[in-house]
Amino acid sequence: MRRDKRQTGQTARYFLRPSFVLTTESESQLDALRGNFRKNIDPQDTIERMYCDDICDLVWEISRYRRHKTAIQKLAFRNALYLVLVERLGILDQGQETVEHLDRWFHDDNVKEEVKAMLARFDLDLSSIEAEAFRVSANEIAQLEFLIASLETRRDKALSSVKHYREELGQKLNDKVIELLPDRGAPRFEKQKRLA
Repeated sequence: MRRDKRQTGQTARYFLRPSFVLTTESESQLDALRGNFRKNIDPQDTIERMYCDDICDLVWEISRYRRHKTAIQKLAFRNALYLVLVERLGILDQGQETVEHLDRWFHDDNVKEEVKAMLARFDLDLSSIEAEAFRVSANEIAQLEFLIASLETRRDKALSSVKHYREELGQKLNDKVIELLPDRGAPRFEKQKRLA
């Protein structure tokens, strides 16, 4: 019975599926990453290619969520400046004028030095602003950490699955040879090399 060409095409499309690259990401970088994984894992069949692509996608997502952690803290930095200098230490007055002044911290070296001097009066430095940025974004960062840990577990299981699949396939082939040639002293296949 001939295999339906449409079915073959659908199977091929799974492996050429559209990626989940965001507009801020690079399709070519994902393609390069996938190429590196295929080179290193060297998938031998459809199942191994599936594992390989899944591993690549998981690594891509892990990288994305790590970038998100940094971005969340950077976004919180503006509010943290205000919270520390106005609400916690009471150095500056509340209001729009203070907000506009502190916004200059991001591009004006004089304001940066001024903020450092204010913090130094309380034996603090810019790490106190970083700590406040972390504090106000801790819940979002914890959620990302949970996602990252989950993805890392899935990645590690997929890597382990490739290893076990190869070992089981080698054993099945070895058993089949022995079954077909029981009296001829058929050689046993060596186990495939392990993934690094």
